[in-house]
Amino acid sequence: MSTTNKKFKLILPLPPSNNKYLYPKSMGKYVRLAESATSKKWKREVTPIIKEEMINQNWETAVRGQFLDVHIDYYFKQKGQDPNNYLKVLYDVMENCEVYENDDMCKPQTGLVVIDKFNPRIEIVITYSDQVGVFKDDNDRSLFIQKNKDLMPKRSFNALLKQLDDNRITEKVKYNNQKEINLNDE
Repeated sequence: MSTTNKKFKLILPLPPSNNKYLYPKSMGKYVRLAESATSKKWKREVTPIIKEEMINQNWETAVRGQFLDVHIDYYFKQKGQDPNNYLKVLYDVMENCEVYENDDMCKPQTGLVVIDKFNPRIEIVITYSDQVGVFKDDNDRSLFIQKNKDLMPKRSFNALLKQLDDNRITEKVKYNNQKEINLNDE
């Protein structure tokens, strides 16, 4: 199935903020972070919703290495709530539901931030990003290959390209002001 125009849409109740997600728990002389009861309850509530929507929308788990644009509209109960404080628990539950293999693939995009005390919620639209490794898109990657493949031994170039496809900048490349990637002059 082509992922080019695939979208996954969700409407969920507001998750607990990061401040209510984890808390320090003493374990003898050590302290670790433990998940709060509020967070566990929210996850139990939304997990079946997410899994049902995955089936209804024919969404398959996004594989590692493919970036996702995660557009979120926030409808808060009151003013003063920070949208950035609501991502972690949301991303974790979607990973647990296998919306994607790992939340490090997600590129958050805040949309609307509205006060709706009558129906607080988050509306999420996930789409596949055009980004390929460090490149803006497939075309950007192809141009880089075309421009640079003959400037170094094939084996070295393939090793470099593997790192770039794995989203890693190396000492052999640099970004210019237009966010284009080029080989460093050696």
